[in-house]
Amino acid sequence: MDWLLDTYLQYKNWIELVKDVVFFAGSYAFFYGVYKAFIFLGSRQLTDMSAAIEKNLHFRERLEPVLSDFIFDTAKNTKDIAIRFVHWKNYPFNLQKDGFKHYPFIQYFNDGTVHYGWIDNTGVNIQEHIWHLGYSIYLEKNGIFFFDKSGAKHDRFQELSDTVLVFHLPFENIINFDFKQFIEYEPVFYTRYYYTDRKRLYDDSVVVRNRDGHGYLNIDLSQKNMMRNYTWLRYWRLRTKIYALNLFKGRDNK
Repeated sequence: MDWLLDTYLQYKNWIELVKDVVFFAGSYAFFYGVYKAFIFLGSRQLTDMSAAIEKNLHFRERLEPVLSDFIFDTAKNTKDIAIRFVHWKNYPFNLQKDGFKHYPFIQYFNDGTVHYGWIDNTGVNIQEHIWHLGYSIYLEKNGIFFFDKSGAKHDRFQELSDTVLVFHLPFENIINFDFKQFIEYEPVFYTRYYYTDRKRLYDDSVVVRNRDGHGYLNIDLSQKNMMRNYTWLRYWRLRTKIYALNLFKGRDNK
């Protein structure tokens, strides 16, 4: 074994050099691989986004002409312009608990004629007439809200009466549509989720607006902050959750 030790000592510098070269070569390969992975992921994200944009554009090209024609034509006789939502599993005629009216969001000119509002590049805007059902929105300063009968009193909450909610229904949640086979004179959207499942059917953002003729109101809210009904425990649990999330976001932004 002495000869092995002597050989090592004799070529020690060269051995160390080879080790360093191998180490740096391996490090370079590793970091180069990480760099290429980031490039690939960025390219994949760009490709996916491009495909999503293309898909939305094609869907809008199909839907907008027939939807707009229906709205303009129906508006000649009434403002009660509705679309029936049918869950795809209930196609075609299983409508015992489905096929209810939903109203596209429409802005009107001062003379009462149709203006705009029902469609954009990624989906269809749908409004719910809370006031018509005798309900108001009760809103707290942190964006927590719920619905209750108009005129109710809730500490920490401001009542917003005579309001409508505007939800955004993304194209991806409209499986297909039918403007020929009407349900009681109204076209059909076949939806990915049931109309009762708002948080999955619509995007998270919801806008509160006044009904026509009752001034201007435009408040952006999040469905994550919506309570189905008010209880003290639910309110404080949600408020604590919002506080914790804001705390973590504040730390991330530092």
